[in-house]
Formats: sequence, structure tokens, C-alpha cells
Amino acid sequence: WSWVDYPDGFQVMTGTELAKRNMTGLLPGPVADSIDDANGHFLYARVQPSTKPLNLTSPEFSTTMEKCFLEVYMHQSDMSHGLSRVVVEPLHTQESSWVPAEIQGDNFRTWTRKVYRLGRISRDFRIVFEIVPDLKAGQKGHVALDNLRMVNCYPEGTKSEKCSTSQVKCTNNRVPVCIDLPRVCDITRDCDEAEDEHQSCDKIPYGGRCDFEEDWCGWRDSVKTTLTWSRHTGSSPTH
Repeated sequence: WSWVDYPDGFQVMTGTELAKRNMTGLLPGPVADSIDDANGHFLYARVQPSTKPLNLTSPEFSTTMEKCFLEVYMHQSDMSHGLSRVVVEPLHTQESSWVPAEIQGDNFRTWTRKVYRLGRISRDFRIVFEIVPDLKAGQKGHVALDNLRMVNCYPEGTKSEKCSTSQVKCTNNRVPVCIDLPRVCDITRDCDEAEDEHQSCDKIPYGGRCDFEEDWCGWRDSVKTTLTWSRHTGSSPTH
């Protein structure tokens, strides 16, 4: 993860170091990291009424699974009117960014677990984790981040250089993994180059699997029902 290095931006800090700097009371914040280690490191930013949004940018990620979420521990003060949010930026495409989740800030002054649901993202992307302060004149606040991680986003394939005969070898998020055969040709892309969705998948009878990207795969709408099915692209219409 990366951020722009400037005086009022994110800094790598320890509780011990912050306590020494806070002798004047101008740098509020945690005295230890999220696992209560005074010498453990975390990201820290002081926020004031003039502070602009703070961004933390992820490395490039590949396709995620449906239950994917971003987990981060946050320590905040005077952020009750501010917020934190995740922005998904698609890569190698003209598609626009979107905000899948945002959470109101707080004034708890303690480490709190925050969860931002991402869901399935079927393209290469990066995440911009954005802090938006909203302090009134005279307020002095802070935001600290620790133990940030992506959870339930990628298959738990066995990380190995050798795979068994009942597995397919590929890379997932650039890490060598072994994918079990039941997860091959299941429409869900588990490999960076989608090898698991290409290997002998043409032997499956037409209509045996369908993501409706190209056509109906031989399926059709039944005229005997009250519902009318149609292929659609883009956001779903609302009523």
C-alpha cells in the first residue's frame, strides 16, 4: 500500500514515538498498536479543520470472490462528522470508479475493527482507502490505521510449486496455487489468467454452464410463466 508523503499526511508511527511527540498535546493518538504493543507500528495522521481527504492506495488486485471484504483497525478522535470509505478503481479499462462501502467516523479513542464489504469484482483493480475529515474550528483530531487486510477475497488454494493429479496449477494474485478440480469450469475465475475456466471446459455440453455474457447458451424464456426473462447489461432497472 502507498500514500503521498507530506507533513500532515500518513506517517509510520509507534505508540512510544507518538507519546514522546505529544508532550504538547498537539498529537493525540494511540499509545500502542492494535495488539497493544507500544513499539508496534501503525499508520498515523493528525487531522485539523484544514485537513483535506487522506488517501491510502493498494497494490493491483485481481478478481475477488463474492464475500470479499476489507478489514482494518482504526483509532480515531474528533472524527464523528467525518468518514472513511473504499473506492474501487478498475484497471486497464474505461470503466468508472465506484464506492462499495463507507463508514461514519467516531471519537472512541480506542482501536476498533472496521469492515468494508467489496463483494465480487470481476476485473483487475486497485483500492483507494479514503479518510474524509470534517472538523470544526479549534478541534484537533487523528486517524490511525493498523492490520489492514483483504478477507475472503481469494480461494484458499494450496500454495505449492507441485500440484496433484486432481488439481490445476496456476497463479492467484501472482502467487502459485493448486486449484481442486471441482473448482475448474465452474464459471468462477480462480486463476489470474483464467486457466481454470479454459482447461477442457469446451467438453461440457452446450448449456451445461452459462454466464450469459455471449448468449442464452440454449436456454430460453418460458411463455407459461408470469415472469419474463431477458438478457441485460449494466445496472438493473428499478421500479
